[in-house]
Amino acid sequence: MKVTLNHILDTCNALALSSSLAGGGGGSIMLSSIEVTLFPCVLLGLFTALAGPASLGRVDFSLLTKLILRVPSMFMSVPHVAVAGHVQQHLGLPVPIPSVRHLELDGVSVMWNSVSTLKYLSLRELVDERCPSVDDLRGMLARSSETLEWCRLENVHPADEAGPLNAAMYAEDEPIRLPSLKSFTISTKPLTVASILRCLSFSPTTQLRLFTSPHPSLHPSLGGDLQGILPPNYRLGPEVSALRLTQKSASFLRQARPSSSSSTPHSSDEVLFISAASPVPLPLTILNSLSSSIGLYYPYYPSGSIYSTAFLTSLDIAVGVLLHVPEQNLRLFLAGARNLEQIWVGYQCDLLVFLRALVPSGQVEEASSDGVEVPCPNLRLLSFNKPADRDRWWKFGDMWTEAVVELVILRAQFGVKLERLEFWRCYGIDEVAVRARMSEKITMDSLDGVVGEVVAGEGY
Repeated sequence: MKVTLNHILDTCNALALSSSLAGGGGGSIMLSSIEVTLFPCVLLGLFTALAGPASLGRVDFSLLTKLILRVPSMFMSVPHVAVAGHVQQHLGLPVPIPSVRHLELDGVSVMWNSVSTLKYLSLRELVDERCPSVDDLRGMLARSSETLEWCRLENVHPADEAGPLNAAMYAEDEPIRLPSLKSFTISTKPLTVASILRCLSFSPTTQLRLFTSPHPSLHPSLGGDLQGILPPNYRLGPEVSALRLTQKSASFLRQARPSSSSSTPHSSDEVLFISAASPVPLPLTILNSLSSSIGLYYPYYPSGSIYSTAFLTSLDIAVGVLLHVPEQNLRLFLAGARNLEQIWVGYQCDLLVFLRALVPSGQVEEASSDGVEVPCPNLRLLSFNKPADRDRWWKFGDMWTEAVVELVILRAQFGVKLERLEFWRCYGIDEVAVRARMSEKITMDSLDGVVGEVVAGEGY
């Protein structure tokens, strides 16, 4: 008989199951799937019923291919379960599960050394004895290297997590290659991230999502490369053409946003996502890392950046990103983005740093293109927007129209024409007025050599 235990939510159901398993009778129960969410003490009773002496030989786990065990979130951080008011027991399933291919554990442990050939792995909120060690995690990944397709490690805190990074930590061990992996998500302390990822090798199609903070020991300087929290030799190739920056995250995407401000990149195009809370704003860390054309050499990983800005064709700067990015850092980054074609800029308190970074340094008078390097020489689209779920970008017309007009004209004088200039939900902006203001300021016969389209509206 095959049995699926699915969504047992209350004590009565669990105790009834325990009684039936322990009550004797003929036949063997062959479990193929277990999916339960229970309070810890009830889950412990279920484990006793499934794997205790009373059920010995009556419950067969050899066909168990799917195992999902959860405790309510309020109990996930409790390391032990009180039994009979005084005995403390560890919450874990004490049987081997070699046939399980789909494993989800929220606050519950299993016999880690019995786990192999997984296709799906999700571990959440594992602390103290419930948490696998770093070696346990590596072992599971190694034994599932050819089959694993999806992996999530959320708030896992191994007791043996790595100490301060050093050269020995990055010794050249054979990496665990995961050719079938489609998505890998990890959320934990930065040193734990580094100690797990340093032994892995991903295919170019794997989506990697990191929720952590760049640790001071991973960043000897503000220009430190992101390799400190990524697998050794991790690189993003030319198939990655878009970068989206928010105040606390960065997304590297395969495909740019379509040439319409009402469209956004699809999450399936995301190759690398990093989310972090750090004393150094994440956008600044990202820009500094990518701006290093020769890379900085550290003993524990090869020199060079994770990504060449020459591949970048689309840049999305979300609300508030520029608040803590100095002009020289932004200018250095944009100088390397020679193939950048599209820039979207969300609401910013101050646009001056951004606008100045798009013109040659020190060039504010009559321009000559001879020998002058223009930042982003292939820029075709520049879009300013306030997201629709927020109010308008108030006073944009009064504060920034003149500066934007001067930017567009100055770049045109250097021979770099903007094909499309957009203003979405920007208060005080009228496309006719913008074009009229440009006509007043240019020395050319026509606006055709300065800008193609000027669009303003509420459609973003």
